[in-house]
Amino acid sequence: MFKKMNFKKTVLYSLVATFLVIGLCGCSGTKANKEDSNKSENPTSFDKEIVEVDNVTIAVSDVTPTSATVIVTDNNETPHVYEAWYIIQKQNGENWENLVAKKEMTFPEIGYLVDDNKQVKFEINWEAEYGSLETGTYRIIKSVERKYIAVNFNI
Repeated sequence: MFKKMNFKKTVLYSLVATFLVIGLCGCSGTKANKEDSNKSENPTSFDKEIVEVDNVTIAVSDVTPTSATVIVTDNNETPHVYEAWYIIQKQNGENWENLVAKKEMTFPEIGYLVDDNKQVKFEINWEAEYGSLETGTYRIIKSVERKYIAVNFNI
């Protein structure tokens, strides 16, 4: 009888501890994700200011209606960490309009570091998200540690 009751208590305590751990982990994850909700849940609602980041330049090459290569050069002594996230906007007169993605955009949460040439290259294929872009002027926006940089390109 004693062993049976001890086993029941052990199981009960284990279950309570498991629920507490799950509850605590869930609370901390939600708070961190809310800061980036503009980027991950609805990237078409981008309304942040585009700025210059010290010693960082952004360029684009190999542009097609469905893809491009974005090259970020970081000449800082301690370079920034870059992520895969991006959005595309189209110029309409003097304004920039967010393109509407066909499907939810998701990005790996991986930090990219510059190479020996102080560059990081992103080969972006947006066909699944935005389709083939029409003729016009566009810009790709990338984030640099909570700041946003952009590079213009033409189709």
